[in-house]
Amino acid sequence: MGLLQKAVETYGAMAHRAGQVFEGENEPLAPISHIMARPQIIITLDQSGNFAAAQVLDKNTPKIIIPATEESAGRTVKAAELPHPLCDYLRYLLPQNQVEYQHYISQLSTWANSSHTHPKLHAVLNYVQGGT
Repeated sequence: MGLLQKAVETYGAMAHRAGQVFEGENEPLAPISHIMARPQIIITLDQSGNFAAAQVLDKNTPKIIIPATEESAGRTVKAAELPHPLCDYLRYLLPQNQVEYQHYISQLSTWANSSHTHPKLHAVLNYVQGGT
């Protein structure tokens, strides 16, 4: 059995634990297509994508689970071209950083217009396209 196959089987056996923190563990097992990230700011929007509130978080804030693509999860040199699908650094969300911003908008638009869309995606897309 190959190493990759063994890794798939191991993850499959632990899949029921995804997203949950168990006693003695520091953080949960991220579900497939997700990574752990430490947010610096949380922005709250209404259903239409209008700004409702923002909260700056300290460095001790626990990591959260965010969606990631296969490419964005391991991004290095090509970081500008590989935004995470929903949550990312501010540089991806601001039109002043055209390369990052355009990649983020394009990816989010594709997801929002797909059969896997969700109303919350449209709120995020509307807000980010507002350029604030």
